[in-house]
Order: sequence, then C-alpha cells, then structure tokens
Amino acid sequence: YEGKNGIRTMPFKYIVVDTNFPELKAVNVIETELNQIPDYNTLFTATDSEDGPLAVRVEGDVDYGVAAIYELYVVATDSSGNISKKPFFLTVHSNEE
Repeated sequence: YEGKNGIRTMPFKYIVVDTNFPELKAVNVIETELNQIPDYNTLFTATDSEDGPLAVRVEGDVDYGVAAIYELYVVATDSSGNISKKPFFLTVHSNEE
C-alpha cells in the first residue's frame, strides 16, 4: 500500500449511460386539405430528461396532392441516441365536396 495509513488511491473512470427515451406528446389523427402541409411542430412535442425540448421529425411517405389516409411516424432522438417513435394517421381531404 502507498500513502498514509495504508490507504492506496487509484484513479478510475466511469461512464454514465442515458437509457431514458424521449417523451413524445402526439395526436393520433391529423386532417388537412390537398396541397396543405400541416405544421407538425405545433402538433407534436418531445422532451428528454437530460436534453430538455427536442426536435421532432415525421417519417413515412405522403403525397399532399393525393387525397388518402397515410400512416406516418413522429420521431424524436436525444443526444444519447435514444429514439422514440409513434405512429399517427394523416388524412388528406379532397377540395371537392
């Protein structure tokens, strides 16, 4: 042993791993008219215990010029790479009555 009173000090390294996934607040169904892209940033929010508010992105294929129901996903990723993903439906309505 080295040091005083038989106590030895040694350096060590530890790694803190963030395993908490972002929390997504999302709506399940969105409706819009032809050629009108919804403002997804007002419809979805994401927060993380370490990073605070997070950006969200929408994944999936949608043609805003074609009236149909689309299944899409809202996704948020924190700085540790944890990903939260929730499905939602986007209904694009025809302008015709």
